[in-house]
Amino acid sequence: MHRSTFLICSALILLLWSGGGWSQVTEVTVTPDDSVKNGAAKSDSAKSKKKKSADKPFDEVVEDFTVIKGLFTFYHEEETGKVYMEILPEQLEKTYLCNITREAGDGALFDSGAILGEFPFFLRKVGKKIYFLEQNLKFRADGSPPLQQVIERDISDALKGSAKIASAPHDTRGSFLIEAQDLFLEDIGEVGHLTGRAKMSYSLDKGNSYFSLPEILSAQQ
Repeated sequence: MHRSTFLICSALILLLWSGGGWSQVTEVTVTPDDSVKNGAAKSDSAKSKKKKSADKPFDEVVEDFTVIKGLFTFYHEEETGKVYMEILPEQLEKTYLCNITREAGDGALFDSGAILGEFPFFLRKVGKKIYFLEQNLKFRADGSPPLQQVIERDISDALKGSAKIASAPHDTRGSFLIEAQDLFLEDIGEVGHLTGRAKMSYSLDKGNSYFSLPEILSAQQ
């Protein structure tokens, strides 16, 4: 806490003797806190402007990308292989169904085209991140709100993946971008778990993995 310092020449009027007569000098007050407050206000304003300009504009991030529209809109750049996914505000906290099919086998343990199951999921925004969560439907207490509250506290939804927000909100839609591979490039098929039980210890190699869009998504509707 700063103590205010006042330099006041006399309480009301300082009378100085000058050349045999009295001359009147007006009251002078110096308040250092004012300059500190002004400096702090300028500093806060500069920090606020810096924060606002930290995120790249939406259109700038996906400039020259190919737009692929669907349930979720994707932006693809062929040269770099980068894929962005657009998420609208109304798409958050909404339940969707994920159906997993293995695209290719390994010639030994896993075959191609295998249906690996399905689960309900939703997207949640927390700060600067998007979470891909499997909704818990295995433990429920239909018709009993108190028990349902207990279940929600004790049995959480399963985290499947997460991604950092890669842009500022869109000027009109309010949507934002994430890198699709950050959200979906996970061992959803639980290959690591299954091979671990067989004492073979395979694991996902993220450095040599990539996210690609099925050809059906790029087809003209």
